[in-house]
Amino acid sequence: MDAYGYPDAAVAGFRLAVVASRGDGGDALVHAPDGSVAALAWESGDSYAFRETAAPAGRWGAYAVTLPLPLTNDAEAAAYLAALLPELQRRWERGRETRVGATEAPAARFGAAEVGRALRELPASPFGPLAVRLVLLIGAVVALVGVGRVLGAGG
Repeated sequence: MDAYGYPDAAVAGFRLAVVASRGDGGDALVHAPDGSVAALAWESGDSYAFRETAAPAGRWGAYAVTLPLPLTNDAEAAAYLAALLPELQRRWERGRETRVGATEAPAARFGAAEVGRALRELPASPFGPLAVRLVLLIGAVVALVGVGRVLGAGG
């Protein structure tokens, strides 16, 4: 249990931390081995359900889940997390391949061909696809030639 009396458990490098509990449901955070976090709306019910929801900024995912397991103490949290882990780990690993850290530009992790492919495969944006592509392109140029050269401070 954490300092507030909520269940907390770790399984295979992932940690489930319940942050709110309302009867047979609540909210939790799933911390991945790399420190990234997913949001989880959980429920203890009669069946199994796993549904992806809109992820808040800075999260590798957000999910609404129902399991026929209670979630009232650390041991139950470990069992709940273990039951979800195959699906959570698959989604986290899939997202790891496409996520770019907050401090690194796209080209710092991918080559020019991968950046070009990612630009072509971008989904529609409410700000317009051109704006998103422009921001990624600027990040790729900065990573390839360096900030000083882009700003005219270096040779």
